[in-house]
Amino acid sequence: MQKEQQKFEIKNGVHHALSINRKIELVCEGVNKNSISKHKNFDVALAIGILHHLDDAIAEELFETAYDALNEGGIFLALDPVYTQNQSAAAKYIGGKNRGQAVRTDAAYIKLAKKHFRSTQVLTDEQPLRIPYTGIFTICSKQ
Repeated sequence: MQKEQQKFEIKNGVHHALSINRKIELVCEGVNKNSISKHKNFDVALAIGILHHLDDAIAEELFETAYDALNEGGIFLALDPVYTQNQSAAAKYIGGKNRGQAVRTDAAYIKLAKKHFRSTQVLTDEQPLRIPYTGIFTICSKQ
């Protein structure tokens, strides 16, 4: 079991492992306060490639909805492109040409998350793809 848990480790001190005996329910739908209320609370909520398509007001609503939808100790994980200070010109160009018009800096993603989640971390990955690209994982925990 110990080897299995190590497969799910996230660097920088954040560690989460899947329990083999846990029931998993996957929900993929448009999310707002009304749509999420028909479900039980979740242990994990994901927003993959979503935030950079949302203006700040709608992104704040997504963070609030995620917070309300999570069980105590639950995790909200978002993955999006990000602008960084030492980013290559090619990565900045590719991130900016994405159809999302709200690519942010790491500080801006943190500011949005902290309005609803006290426990927030970001991990920046400058080579998640085979092309010049910089992505950010925003990891929020409901405590």
